[in-house]
Amino acid sequence: MISLSPESIEKIESFSSSLPRINSEIEALKLAEKEGIIVEFYDLRGFKGVLAQRRGQTFLGVNQRLREAEEVKTILHELAHYFFHWNNRFRPIFLCQEYTINREEKEADFFAWCLVEEYWRETLSWKFWARDRDFS
Repeated sequence: MISLSPESIEKIESFSSSLPRINSEIEALKLAEKEGIIVEFYDLRGFKGVLAQRRGQTFLGVNQRLREAEEVKTILHELAHYFFHWNNRFRPIFLCQEYTINREEKEADFFAWCLVEEYWRETLSWKFWARDRDFS
């Protein structure tokens, strides 16, 4: 069962239905580029991705150690924070760790799940199936 409110599910499904399905890293990068977001790959150690803003420019960092499917998921996950969560908190950065599971992380994963093709849906792990917990 999806562990999100009906309102969150409807909001994310409605928004994601206006976007193309993502089949590759190139398509995910194009979606970020369309929003004016600069995507760069780094060794982020324990983090899969990061979304930050500096001087009006939004940056999305992806851990370069991830395989392509995880890179795509991470790009889409961070884009969800950009679309849905940017004004939720007074913080200039989102850091996404594997073990942080809260409403924002579940919504970001659900957004990514809505956009990826079926074969990636079945091979990746998704936080919105989990219970609320935060190990950070």
